[in-house]
Amino acid sequence: MTLIPARSGTCRGGGACLTEDVFTPVVGLHKDITGTMCMAYPPEEFAGTLERIADGTIDAAALVTGQADLGGVSAALDTLRRPATT
Repeated sequence: MTLIPARSGTCRGGGACLTEDVFTPVVGLHKDITGTMCMAYPPEEFAGTLERIADGTIDAAALVTGQADLGGVSAALDTLRRPATT
């Protein structure tokens, strides 16, 4: 799958790579894309985000794509391991 970023957009990479990770940002250079990377966010940022979700500043409804009770967690994780390719 190829994603085409909008002009003057932002791309954020999070996490860690335990081996050498090389990328060539050709599309980003032509489209004036800002790239940022992080390994971890401090707890204060998580707390601030949760507060904004709770007070309605951030509408997190779009982030919830499904729900599972405790009995359905295993099946939900299996589904996430094999995402749809449509």
